[in-house]
Amino acid sequence: MSDRFDLSSSPGYLVNRAGRAMAHSLGDHLQPLGLTTSQWAVIHQVHQTPGLTQRELAERVGMDAPTLTGILGRLGTAVERRDDPTDRRTLRVYGGDLDPRTIDAAASAAESVNERALAGVNARDRRIFESVLRRIITNCEES
Repeated sequence: MSDRFDLSSSPGYLVNRAGRAMAHSLGDHLQPLGLTTSQWAVIHQVHQTPGLTQRELAERVGMDAPTLTGILGRLGTAVERRDDPTDRRTLRVYGGDLDPRTIDAAASAAESVNERALAGVNARDRRIFESVLRRIITNCEES
Protein backbone atom coordinates (compact mmCIF):
# COMPACT_ATOMS: atom_id res chain seq x y z
CA MET A 1 0.00 0.00 0.00
CA SER A 2 1.29 3.40 -0.96
CA ASP A 3 1.78 6.14 1.60
CA ARG A 4 1.91 8.73 -1.19
CA PHE A 5 -1.86 8.94 -1.61
CA ASP A 6 -4.02 10.31 1.19
CA LEU A 7 -7.66 9.55 0.46
CA SER A 8 -8.89 11.94 3.15
CA SER A 9 -7.36 14.92 1.30
CA SER A 10 -8.13 13.74 -2.24
CA PRO A 11 -10.25 16.31 -4.10
CA GLY A 12 -12.17 13.55 -5.87
CA TYR A 13 -12.96 11.77 -2.63
CA LEU A 14 -13.98 14.99 -0.86
CA VAL A 15 -16.18 16.22 -3.73
CA ASN A 16 -17.81 12.80 -3.99
CA ARG A 17 -18.41 12.59 -0.25
CA ALA A 18 -19.84 16.12 -0.10
CA GLY A 19 -22.04 15.42 -3.12
CA ARG A 20 -23.37 12.20 -1.62
CA ALA A 21 -24.06 13.89 1.72
CA MET A 22 -25.92 16.75 0.05
CA ALA A 23 -27.85 14.38 -2.23
CA HIS A 24 -28.85 12.26 0.76
CA SER A 25 -30.04 15.34 2.65
CA LEU A 26 -31.96 16.64 -0.36
CA GLY A 27 -33.45 13.19 -0.92
CA ASP A 28 -34.76 13.21 2.65
CA HIS A 29 -36.48 16.54 1.96
CA LEU A 30 -37.86 15.50 -1.44
CA GLN A 31 -39.17 12.09 -0.39
CA PRO A 32 -42.34 13.48 1.24
CA LEU A 33 -43.01 15.30 -2.04
CA GLY A 34 -42.81 12.00 -3.93
CA LEU A 35 -39.61 12.99 -5.76
CA THR A 36 -36.05 11.73 -5.98
CA THR A 37 -33.04 13.99 -6.46
CA SER A 38 -32.75 12.87 -10.09
CA GLN A 39 -36.42 13.55 -10.75
CA TRP A 40 -36.07 16.99 -9.15
CA ALA A 41 -33.09 17.82 -11.38
CA VAL A 42 -35.14 16.95 -14.46
CA ILE A 43 -38.27 18.78 -13.31
CA HIS A 44 -36.30 21.87 -12.36
CA GLN A 45 -34.52 22.00 -15.71
CA VAL A 46 -37.74 21.41 -17.68
CA HIS A 47 -39.44 24.26 -15.86
CA GLN A 48 -36.42 26.54 -16.26
CA THR A 49 -36.07 25.79 -19.98
CA PRO A 50 -39.20 24.22 -21.46
CA GLY A 51 -38.95 22.55 -24.84
CA LEU A 52 -35.47 21.10 -24.58
CA THR A 53 -34.83 17.99 -26.61
CA GLN A 54 -34.24 14.86 -24.55
CA ARG A 55 -30.58 14.99 -25.60
CA GLU A 56 -30.23 18.62 -24.45
CA LEU A 57 -32.00 17.82 -21.19
CA ALA A 58 -29.74 14.82 -20.54
CA GLU A 59 -26.65 16.99 -21.05
CA ARG A 60 -27.93 19.74 -18.75
CA VAL A 61 -28.73 17.38 -15.89
CA GLY A 62 -25.63 15.24 -16.41
CA MET A 63 -27.39 11.97 -17.22
CA ASP A 64 -27.05 9.50 -20.01
CA ALA A 65 -30.00 9.13 -22.39
CA PRO A 66 -31.31 5.77 -21.07
CA THR A 67 -31.31 7.04 -17.48
CA LEU A 68 -33.18 10.18 -18.47
CA THR A 69 -35.70 8.16 -20.47
CA GLY A 70 -36.40 6.02 -17.40
CA ILE A 71 -36.83 9.07 -15.18
CA LEU A 72 -39.17 10.73 -17.67
CA GLY A 73 -41.24 7.54 -17.74
CA ARG A 74 -41.42 7.39 -13.95
CA LEU A 75 -42.43 11.07 -13.79
CA GLY A 76 -45.52 10.22 -15.83
CA THR A 77 -47.74 13.24 -16.37
CA ALA A 78 -45.43 15.54 -14.35
CA VAL A 79 -43.64 16.08 -17.67
CA GLU A 80 -44.90 16.06 -21.22
CA ARG A 81 -42.95 14.80 -24.22
CA ARG A 82 -43.98 16.21 -27.58
CA ASP A 83 -42.81 15.61 -31.11
CA ASP A 84 -40.51 18.31 -32.45
CA PRO A 85 -42.47 20.20 -35.14
CA THR A 86 -39.51 20.13 -37.55
CA ASP A 87 -38.07 16.67 -36.78
CA ARG A 88 -40.45 13.86 -35.92
CA ARG A 89 -37.55 11.73 -34.64
CA THR A 90 -36.93 14.26 -31.86
CA LEU A 91 -38.94 14.66 -28.68
CA ARG A 92 -39.07 17.90 -26.69
CA VAL A 93 -39.84 17.94 -22.99
CA TYR A 94 -42.20 20.34 -21.22
CA GLY A 95 -43.63 20.66 -17.74
CA GLY A 96 -46.76 18.63 -17.17
CA ASP A 97 -49.38 18.60 -14.47
CA LEU A 98 -47.14 18.67 -11.40
CA ASP A 99 -48.60 21.02 -8.80
CA PRO A 100 -46.63 24.30 -8.77
CA ARG A 101 -46.62 24.13 -4.96
CA THR A 102 -44.64 20.88 -5.20
CA ILE A 103 -42.09 22.56 -7.46
CA ASP A 104 -41.83 25.49 -5.04
CA ALA A 105 -41.43 23.14 -2.07
CA ALA A 106 -38.70 21.18 -3.87
CA ALA A 107 -36.87 24.40 -4.77
CA SER A 108 -37.09 25.55 -1.15
CA ALA A 109 -35.72 22.19 0.00
CA ALA A 110 -32.79 22.48 -2.41
CA GLU A 111 -32.05 26.02 -1.23
CA SER A 112 -32.19 24.89 2.39
CA VAL A 113 -29.78 22.01 1.80
CA ASN A 114 -27.38 24.33 -0.04
CA GLU A 115 -27.51 26.93 2.73
CA ARG A 116 -26.93 24.32 5.43
CA ALA A 117 -24.02 22.81 3.50
CA LEU A 118 -22.40 26.22 2.98
CA ALA A 119 -23.05 27.56 6.48
CA GLY A 120 -20.08 29.61 7.62
CA VAL A 121 -18.73 30.09 4.08
CA ASN A 122 -18.73 33.76 3.07
CA ALA A 123 -20.04 35.04 -0.28
CA ARG A 124 -16.57 35.52 -1.80
CA ASP A 125 -15.49 31.97 -0.90
CA ARG A 126 -18.79 30.61 -2.23
CA ARG A 127 -18.12 32.25 -5.61
CA ILE A 128 -14.58 30.85 -5.66
CA PHE A 129 -15.85 27.41 -4.63
CA GLU A 130 -18.43 27.41 -7.42
CA SER A 131 -15.84 28.53 -9.94
CA VAL A 132 -13.42 25.80 -8.87
CA LEU A 133 -16.16 23.16 -9.07
CA ARG A 134 -17.08 24.29 -12.59
CA ARG A 135 -13.40 24.08 -13.60
CA ILE A 136 -13.14 20.57 -12.17
CA ILE A 137 -16.25 19.48 -14.05
CA THR A 138 -14.92 20.97 -17.29
CA ASN A 139 -11.50 19.37 -16.81
CA CYS A 140 -13.00 15.96 -16.13
CA GLU A 141 -15.50 16.13 -19.00
CA GLU A 142 -12.74 17.12 -21.44
CA SER A 143 -10.52 14.17 -20.55
